[in-house]
Parts: sequence; C-alpha cells; structure tokens
Amino acid sequence: MGDRMPVVRAAVVQAAPVFLDRERSLAKALEWIARAAEAGARFVVFPEGFIAAHPVWYHFHAATSRESLRMARELVENAVPVPSPTTEALADAAARHRVYLVMGVCERHARNPGLLHNTQLFFGPDGALLGKHQKVMPTVGERLVHAPGFGDTLRTVPTEFGPVGGLICGEASNPLAVFAVAAQGARIIAVSWPNHFSKNEHGMRDVILMASRAMGYRTNAFVLSAAGTIGPEMRERLPSSAEDAEFLARPGVCGGSVIVDPHDRGPSRQRGDRPRGRRGDAAGGGPGSGRGHLRQAGARLRGPLQPPGGLPAPVVHGPAHPVRGSAAPAGCPGPDLAGRRGRPHGAAGRGGGRREGTVMQPVDRSDMLRALRAQLAIDPKRTAVVLVDAHRGHLDLAVATMPVAPEDAPGVREALARLVRGARAAGVMVVHVVMTHRRLPYPGAESMTNPFWRAVEAAKQSLIPGRRSTIAGHNLEGSPQTETLPELGPEPTDYVIRTKKRLSAFYGTDLEFLLRTHGVETVVLAGINTNTCVLCTAFDAFNRDLRVVVAQDAVASMYGEDLHAFGLQNVARCLGWVLPVDEILALLEAPVGSAKARD
Repeated sequence: MGDRMPVVRAAVVQAAPVFLDRERSLAKALEWIARAAEAGARFVVFPEGFIAAHPVWYHFHAATSRESLRMARELVENAVPVPSPTTEALADAAARHRVYLVMGVCERHARNPGLLHNTQLFFGPDGALLGKHQKVMPTVGERLVHAPGFGDTLRTVPTEFGPVGGLICGEASNPLAVFAVAAQGARIIAVSWPNHFSKNEHGMRDVILMASRAMGYRTNAFVLSAAGTIGPEMRERLPSSAEDAEFLARPGVCGGSVIVDPHDRGPSRQRGDRPRGRRGDAAGGGPGSGRGHLRQAGARLRGPLQPPGGLPAPVVHGPAHPVRGSAAPAGCPGPDLAGRRGRPHGAAGRGGGRREGTVMQPVDRSDMLRALRAQLAIDPKRTAVVLVDAHRGHLDLAVATMPVAPEDAPGVREALARLVRGARAAGVMVVHVVMTHRRLPYPGAESMTNPFWRAVEAAKQSLIPGRRSTIAGHNLEGSPQTETLPELGPEPTDYVIRTKKRLSAFYGTDLEFLLRTHGVETVVLAGINTNTCVLCTAFDAFNRDLRVVVAQDAVASMYGEDLHAFGLQNVARCLGWVLPVDEILALLEAPVGSAKARD
C-alpha cells in the first residue's frame, strides 16, 4: 500500500492592521488566528508588519516632512519588543488554537528602543517562540526606520511537518535568500508582503504570484504568501494629494495572497479580487475593504516528512536570535521526541525491546516546559557563565582543527559575545574553560590516550561530517587553537581554566572549587559541542545540584545538526532550561522574585 502522506491545512491572512495601534492590531490578529483555527488551519501566516504597521507612508510623504516624522515616532512607540506582553498574547493564541503561527511585526530592540527590525515571529502549537527572521536588507522607505537584520535569523524552524522557512517581501526574489532557506530543507516557506507597493512599481499582486510560483518551483516547497490590505486609518492618513487618495482606492492595489503548490497545481490560482484554491474557504470582506480575508488550502505534501529514525529538533522556550539553536535539520521531527508508533509514550513492545524500523514520534511536553519556565529565576550574584571550549580551535575557521560548520560559526560567535557582555554588565562571573593537551612522546598527545579517539585517528576518519578534523593535533599546548576568541576576552574579572582534557568542564579541573568559592547556584553554559562537552558539563552540574541553563543560540555542534538538536532536547527535558541569550540576559536584569524573572 505504501505510505500515505499527511495533509496540512494552511491559512494566509489578508488583512490590514489597525494602523499604528499595537494593541488594536494585536486584538485583530487574535481574531484572525481563531477564525483560521476554526476553519481547520494548522499553519497561519500574516502579512509584513501586521503589528502595528509597515512604513508605507514614505510612498507619499517626504522623509523629513512633519507627517512622516510623526508616523515614524508612532511606529517606534507601537513596535514590538521580543519578548513582551504582545508576544506572550500571540504565544497563548498559538497554544490555545494549536497552530503554527508566523506573524509579521515591527520589532523594537529590548535595550535600544530606537533600533527597529522588520521581523517575522514563528510560534509553535505549544506556545513556544520557535524563532524569528529579520529582513536582512531593508528596501525603499524601510531603510529610514528599519535596521538591517542579522543573517543568522535566516534559518528554518522545526515543525512536526518538517522545516519551515520565512522570507519578507523583496527577499522572495533574492536568489541567495531563497537558496539559504531551501538549502536547510524547507518544506514550507512563509512569505510576508506589505499593504501595497508604490505608485511607480509593478503591481504587487502580479509580483507576489510570479515570485511565489517561481520559488515553489525552484525549491520544491509549498509557498504561503500573505499580503496586507489598506485599512480605513491608512486611507485617511497616508494620502498627501488627491492623486494619492485615488491610487489607494483603486481595486487590486493591495492584497494578492496566494498558496502555491511546488508543482503549481490548484491552490496557486488567483481569480478576481482574492486567490482561490483547490480546497479553500474565504471569509470577510474583499482585499480592499480593510476587513481582510483568509486564504486556505489543504495540500498533500509529497515526500516523507519524518524519515525513520529521525532525531528531535531542539526544544526552545522563546528565542530572540535563536535561530541557530532552534533550527532543525531537514528531516527532523518537530519540537519533542517520543515513543514508538502506535503505542503510548513509555509503553514497551512485547519483551520490552524496540522493534527494528520503528519510527520515533513527537511527544508533546509543552505543558511541562512552560511550567518549568515559570519556575526559573536567576540571581546574578549567584550565577556564573561558563564558556565550554569557546576557543579558536572550534570557532576560528582559519586555524580550527575541529571546526563547526562554516555557516554556524558567525552566529554562534555573535551570540557568545552578547552573552559575555551582558553577563559582565550584570556583575556575573565569566569562566573560560579551554581544552588543552600536552604533547607526549607516545602516543603523541594526551588526547591519544583515549581508546576511542585513538581508533578514530587510526581509521583515518573524521568526527565531523563532510569536513576534515584531527584529534591528535587538536588544541595542543601553546597552539593558536587554545586561544580564546578575541571578542570574548578574557577580561581581568574573568577566570580561565586550561586543564580540561576530556568532555566535561568539571572533570580534572578546579571548576567546582571555583564555583563553590563564589557561592554559585546557577551555571549558564555556552560553547562547543552541544552534544558532547556542553552536555557532559550540564550533566555534571546537575549532579552537583547546580541550576543548569544552556544558551541555545550560543552553542553548536561540529557533529551535525541532528546531534546538536539531540543535545538541546536532552537538557530541556532532563537537566535544566534551554533559553536564547536575550532571554537569559533579561532574566539577569530582572529583580529576583519579580514577575519578569518568572514570566
């Protein structure tokens, strides 16, 4: 009979926000999420900058005009920090309706209120913030208010149906941006589009349809394009002339949402003012009404969504720059792992053994993880950031003897730098633990006394998939590989431990003595590798009754994304908390026992 491929129902919301009003736009978004879920949607995608506006006024007003400056100020005031009550409300809605949610927002940096990004937020059906994508290069009027996004946010996020990627407007026609998402195995690509283009550009509907069809064909992915419309507040405030008002009133200026089959079948067709699909429903007003409508389609994805033996994607509690830590490799199940197909989690087959060829299925532990997150508070005075092998031997690709993937190194280094800067500012002790091996007459280095490592070298194999590495030559005493990264210090207030020989930062070192001397109760772990040295250190910290927090975007594994994901899963479900750097720093800044520290 073969395998039956699952059917995934998706909805793209075509609507206008309540212009420059964050709270009312949020309320409108929550209504649309509920309507999409009632119609059976599992994925819901919103337009660009839906909360609370996209800077379309620059199509009509000079940048330094009084009206432009007024609206730019309102945009800052109504932008969305991550995390914030707005993101909590969106997370709750995603969890309540059990949907994957992609929301377009104008993001405001938590510690720099003048810094804005054009952002997509990805929420899972458990309410977890799976990741975010910031538009890498702002275009047209965006350049006046939006900063360029971080390249490490151009990542897929894990879902039970496989990796999902996101792009914003012009990125849909950028070959490198499309390739970056496709190369990570995206099966669904969510594209957020603005309310309208300028009077002097191609028609937005034509561009959306053309770009979406081309992307679906090139990437063999389903493309969910959500376009905005023009609301009554926009019609009142945007025009600077009668010609502008006439342009905004034209049928077909806004909208154009579409869902595209990889082979351009059925749901990609547009008819009249709204796209229609093979199996779609529509509700609400037409695209120009400001009321919006849903575009829905059910599509049978072609190709297995989870190969037998797939490993779990990492469990994350709410990333800000995750997206390293929260991106799942192609073919990995969504955020959680479980028992065998057809049996409840924990149930054993006859004889208690695992049958060959069984498939690991996701188990929903979201309630447990959210409850644990509510219990977490961090006292900076009793916390240490422990950097495990965050050195040039892994992260400086010019000299590394056991390098992480080239695409991972920049994002991890940036996250590590943010972590140590924020920790020092909060008065938190920073400890650098660096593996260092002496040279020996036989067998050549201290690493070679380990029988497994010696066997790997003797077999002339690499521990790193697809890249060369050397255990015998790794981090030899006095080599450049043992140097810490320049952006990490050490600063005079830091501590450096260079006696690490094996996987755990505790084994054979004085790390425990140092932590106990300073009264440390919580360790924040970051570095390389997620599934070996970081994980072993987490186990040893747990065994010493220390509170364990792993900075998910400041860790990586040279062994591959599957084992990186496994390491994060193991910590999140068995040992401690897995949080993005920005959330950890927010906890360090919050007074102990405050609502912010718990929420």
